[in-house]
Amino acid sequence: METIVMDNLVGSGQVRTFSRTLASGSSVDRGTVLGFLTATEKVTLYDSGGAGGEQIVYGIAAEAVNAATSDKPITVYVAGDFNYNALIFEGGINSELSFINEARALGMYVTKFTGA
Repeated sequence: METIVMDNLVGSGQVRTFSRTLASGSSVDRGTVLGFLTATEKVTLYDSGGAGGEQIVYGIAAEAVNAATSDKPITVYVAGDFNYNALIFEGGINSELSFINEARALGMYVTKFTGA
C-alpha cells in the first residue's frame, strides 16, 4: 500500500497502484476511469457499452498521461476510497450503481464526498 495525501479524488490515505500501459489513441487526466483491453493487455478509457474489455472497470488514472500517438506507461489506482464526483467517465457509463458495485468488488470504494 502507498500512502498519499487526501484530496478531492482520494478519500483516504491508503491506495494501491499498479503500473500499466495506456493504449495509444487515449489521453487521460488524473481521475479518469479505465478499462482493460483483454486482447492487448493495456488499459484504455472505461466504456460500459464496450465489448473488448473496456466495459469492465479496471482502475482509476493516478496521473495525467497523453498517449494520443503511442502507448505510454501509466500509474493506475486499483484499490482505495475514491470520490465519485471527482471521477472522469470519458468513455461513458450506463449505471452509476452498477459502476459503484463493480468497483467495490475490486477493492475500490466509491462514494460522493467533498474533499479536504
